Amino acid sequence: MKENGKVKNITDVMIRDVVTAELWQPISFVRQQMLVNSFTHLPLFYKGEWKLISDYAIVMYISVDSNNEHKKRLIHSVGEAIDNELLLEDGIIIDLAKDGSIKSASKKDINVNPLGISEIINQSEGKPILVTEGRKLLIGLITPFDML
Repeated sequence: MKENGKVKNITDVMIRDVVTAELWQPISFVRQQMLVNSFTHLPLFYKGEWKLISDYAIVMYISVDSNNEHKKRLIHSVGEAIDNELLLEDGIIIDLAKDGSIKSASKKDINVNPLGISEIINQSEGKPILVTEGRKLLIGLITPFDML
């Protein structure tokens, strides 16, 4: 991650105004946000940690044989959908220190600290990387597009 020979900081490339999903929002709204913004994933704070809802998980959830059931699933809240087997994904979370340096970076069962951003991106598998302060406050997001 260099620009004109200078190493970029995570805060230089991350998106700051992150669109997130909320447990109370209908699946139809989350789907609409993904379509309007060309998102493949939306972050969701669930049970004390950040997760990702993918467009694939939404499609699998609403793809049912009955048109009536399809409509019902679109009005389910995200919380109801999770209870009804909407799959959430783990992603890499980079926790920043106050000075903007990487305090820790983790993925389920993998601690990628102390690696640089390029190693972290390699492990992201194309999913957005969530940037937090204190692992709870989401301050940014890095997508593969941001790295182009």
